[in-house]
Amino acid sequence: MTAINLKDFCANPESDDREVLCHPFTKGEWSYGTNGHLLLRVPRNEAICAEFPRDKWGDVFELLDTLSAQKLELQPLPYYGECPEDEENNCGKCMGMAVIDGDCDECGGEGVLYAPVSVDLFGKPFAYRYIKKIQAFPNICGKLVPSPNGGPDMLFFSFDGGEGALMPRDRPAPRHFSPIPLS
Repeated sequence: MTAINLKDFCANPESDDREVLCHPFTKGEWSYGTNGHLLLRVPRNEAICAEFPRDKWGDVFELLDTLSAQKLELQPLPYYGECPEDEENNCGKCMGMAVIDGDCDECGGEGVLYAPVSVDLFGKPFAYRYIKKIQAFPNICGKLVPSPNGGPDMLFFSFDGGEGALMPRDRPAPRHFSPIPLS
């Protein structure tokens, strides 16, 4: 199997000021990449020298250890076909300029309108952009499990070469898709 580039699963430093999430790190026997929504871990990669600097996420690390040890009955992830990608379009009201007498009330001063895509996975809405990333892993399987902080159930997943967790969306996106049954 080709090595997974954990940087692809980290936060983007141009749009996220949580610097600790912008680079892969190690903790114990594992190396991690996360953007705060999607957490991926693979066996420790000695080339990743950064240790996670905070204990804030201890519950999540312990949860992954516990879930992995439980040998849960995971299910293959469903097939979605070719869902459309998330889109960003210039705001029609301010024409991408972001201001009309102050902040534009249509785009919130961003200049763009973001149109996300979500998919139904085990009865919960998840951002398709993350599902698409993890579906490429060999033998990917998952299961909804309780979140460590009492939040919504999250997806625990395992694949040949690693495992991780993904938080669901609060609600389906306006463009929401269901799995395609395979016959």
